[in-house]
Amino acid sequence: MLAALSKKFKNVDNIIFTLYGVIAAAFVLLLLYIGFNIQDEIYSYQANPTYTTLKANECTTISDASAPLGVKNQCTLELEHQKQASSVLMFYVIHQSVEVYHKGELLYSLKPDSSHTSYKTPGNNWIIVPILEEHTTLQIILTPAYETSINIYPEFYYGNEHALRMKIISNSILTFIVSALAIIVGLIFIGFKILTLKNPEFDSSLIMMGLFSVNIGLWKLTDLSSNSLLFAPNVVLSYIPFISLLLVIIPFSMYIKSILTTKIKVLWNIPCIVSILISLTTLLFQILGIYDFREMLIYNHLLMLFVVIIALITITIEIKLAGLSRKLKISITCIGLCFLGLVIDLIFYYYWKGTYITVLGILAFLIYIITLGVISIKDARKLMVIGSTANHFQEMAFHDQLTGLLNRTAYAEHTANKLFDPNDCIIVMCDLNNLKKCNDTYGHDKGDNYIKTSAAMIQQCFSTIGNCYRMGGDEFCVLIKNASISACETYAKKLEKDAEQYTKNHPEEFPIKIACGYTSYDASIDYDIGDTLRRADKKMYQDKINKKTL
Repeated sequence: MLAALSKKFKNVDNIIFTLYGVIAAAFVLLLLYIGFNIQDEIYSYQANPTYTTLKANECTTISDASAPLGVKNQCTLELEHQKQASSVLMFYVIHQSVEVYHKGELLYSLKPDSSHTSYKTPGNNWIIVPILEEHTTLQIILTPAYETSINIYPEFYYGNEHALRMKIISNSILTFIVSALAIIVGLIFIGFKILTLKNPEFDSSLIMMGLFSVNIGLWKLTDLSSNSLLFAPNVVLSYIPFISLLLVIIPFSMYIKSILTTKIKVLWNIPCIVSILISLTTLLFQILGIYDFREMLIYNHLLMLFVVIIALITITIEIKLAGLSRKLKISITCIGLCFLGLVIDLIFYYYWKGTYITVLGILAFLIYIITLGVISIKDARKLMVIGSTANHFQEMAFHDQLTGLLNRTAYAEHTANKLFDPNDCIIVMCDLNNLKKCNDTYGHDKGDNYIKTSAAMIQQCFSTIGNCYRMGGDEFCVLIKNASISACETYAKKLEKDAEQYTKNHPEEFPIKIACGYTSYDASIDYDIGDTLRRADKKMYQDKINKKTL
């Protein structure tokens, strides 16, 4: 029953992994389809070495039936007392289309391509407008793509573009480093698992941690406001954080599931299934133009909180039923930190409507990922050492130490197996003539060399058609499957010629003579393969007598 349940859970895991891969691929295809379709009109300009923060004279929300939400945000800026030669106006917008006017003349526009219905937003962008001498009063009209962008007015900067860029980028350095580190750590875990696919000590939890870390890093890295200074304004970069958050739930859930031992871990299938449903729904609504990624984000945030609750419940039950392991202790501490960081991040996000980004959550997650990753690799390496030692002892148990051939134990293990079928089997028995005389005359070292040389000949001759065993002393056995007696006769004659040729080429060595007898399994007279071996042994003994009389 336990085996059946285990198989059933494994099938569920495989389905979840497959759907996760399909959803991730679908998101990538959607981003490729959307592409870079933002309309962006700017002028070229010269730089000036200073900048200042401007306060808008007036910012209001006005009704406009032509706007998607029926409203627009409008700000007026006076530049007459701030004039500097060759300067720019810069401000950051969040999911808002932008139009900048001077006395009714359009200086700059940024909006999504109206021919595409699969997205509503131009994304999050730093707007850079070159200011000429005649520009005195500017009117900035912001059209929100979502309700959360209504009444969000940017902070305006005026002056040298280079200085402004450096200020913005420097403010993002910490988040960039932490995010990049999370991606690198995740890729290392994934690569490490791929390189050790054939090693069972390294389980799939490393890949789950790796995918989780990569998605967390992508979420924060692509959410940096400085990105729009490095790339052309585009909605693709603004969508990647939403997609990364959608793809982060399943790897995290599957990882936690892998470290639990009790049956309660089946509860982790629930957030995985819910995440798949949310992802598919979000993808479908985005393609059909019903709801945008941003509008569906709240459901994923709720799922993240639900995941934390599931973690607390399952870990509590795990402790009661199975005790508190070292990995579980670390998981509890780190999940607590992650929960605290996540809650703070979400509070900041919703209170400031996405305009203020913190790194507390990703720092906690990064500490968690690195800690558990290092522990998993250390534990796996210990298992590798144990496994290597066990393999060495197993090798010694089933192989003859002098010749390297399989031994009598290996023969007994093979023939006693339930799957072993004696039909179409041929047994070849070999014996070394005059081994005792070699030991008595030249010593046991020469006797051992006689055994090793003969074993190498037998292995070289018969290994292509069967398994060779040293049964003990000077006795050897070859177990052949699906071959004819005539073929065995050919190989036996070859073995005899090889022994004669070796003796001829090495006159200083003790002469090698190998007696050989062989017969096939006969169900009418053999009770088992042991009877076949005994008949082959009698024929070998007769060949031994014949060779001694020569």
